[in-house]
Amino acid sequence: MKDEERLDYRSWWDGHGESLIDGPIAKLYSVTVWPTIYVLDENGAVRNRRVFGDNLITVAQELVAEMKANRADR
Repeated sequence: MKDEERLDYRSWWDGHGESLIDGPIAKLYSVTVWPTIYVLDENGAVRNRRVFGDNLITVAQELVAEMKANRADR
């Protein structure tokens, strides 16, 4: 999907069980309402949550830039 949509970041669909909060990701992060958006860094740490629209794109781009800078410093 990344290549088709030309996204600069990954996204996942949790799928769900009998209710909207029964999926494995929802359980792991205690999601109680949808849509719930968590922006994770490359280590899986939650860096932002409940960001939408242009703010989500900005947050994702900033995180990608930070990750690239961190890799360049290594």
